[in-house]
Amino acid sequence: MEAFSSLAIPTLLLVGSESPAWAKTGTAVAHSVLRDSQVAELDGEGHLAILTAPELVAAEVNRFLGE
Repeated sequence: MEAFSSLAIPTLLLVGSESPAWAKTGTAVAHSVLRDSQVAELDGEGHLAILTAPELVAAEVNRFLGE
C-alpha cells in the first residue's frame, strides 16, 4: 500500500451503504492511503450499484468531475 501513498491523483471511491463489510473496509483502506481521494456513499445501495442504481453512480461521478 505504501507505493500508492505518493500518488496525488484525485480519486473517487464509491461504496454502498448496504455494501458488505469487506467492501467498506477496502474502501476505507484505499481512502486512507490515497492522499487525494474522496468517498461517496450511495445510500441504500450495495456492492453492485452500477447495475441497480446507475443514475446514482453517474450523479456522483458527474459531481466529482465537476469539482
